[in-house]
Amino acid sequence: MLVSFYLASAAASSSFVFSFLTNPNFLQPGPKDGTMTLMSTTLYFVRHGEAENPSRIAYGRMPGFHLSASGIDQAEKLATYFALKPIVAIYTSPLERTFETANIISEKSKGLVPIHMYDLIEVDSALWQGLTTDQLFKNESYEKFISNSPDRSSGESLAQVAKRMLNAALTLCKEHSGKELICVSHEYPILTLKLKLQNKPLEEMRHLNAATGSITKLVLDDSFKLVESDYIELE
Repeated sequence: MLVSFYLASAAASSSFVFSFLTNPNFLQPGPKDGTMTLMSTTLYFVRHGEAENPSRIAYGRMPGFHLSASGIDQAEKLATYFALKPIVAIYTSPLERTFETANIISEKSKGLVPIHMYDLIEVDSALWQGLTTDQLFKNESYEKFISNSPDRSSGESLAQVAKRMLNAALTLCKEHSGKELICVSHEYPILTLKLKLQNKPLEEMRHLNAATGSITKLVLDDSFKLVESDYIELE
């Protein structure tokens, strides 16, 4: 299936954040008494299906990691789940395992074509990707990342991940206000966004997880306040 590409400039996004949060036009008249109500936008953040990884390394942004048979099965279950939802758009990280997941979901989505969105990409972990699990937990650069160290020499920080994911969520809420949409991304970006919206310390990341094929549901009102969240693992 052909996949279209989504690009947005940082300058335009910054301008949008201000206008989105201050624009009173997002308040809509109530259906009966004319009172003002807030419309909510539902973002389903999906972690990609399981990838082929026989060496069990932290593959990060490394190319060539495609869905395993189990990952394809997870994606097909996601497709069945979302077929019952009024989804208006599917966005995806540009890495293979995510857009393969998005493509499978789209097969039951009434013709929706996944759109690549760079802000949904995996953490820039060039200094620790390729390490095995045992090596990873002893790596200084990874420890700086997971503890949200202000030292930027270790690559992208949790704060930087949160900033781009927040930008992505704001942009999509503006584009699809009051609708439901899917964003296929990665564990750390999804969890970082959730913590940021919950006003919790990003360092809590080390105590959280999002399984492959899982859904993190975030419902935001027009003031960009998180009004509902849920975590779903399909059986």
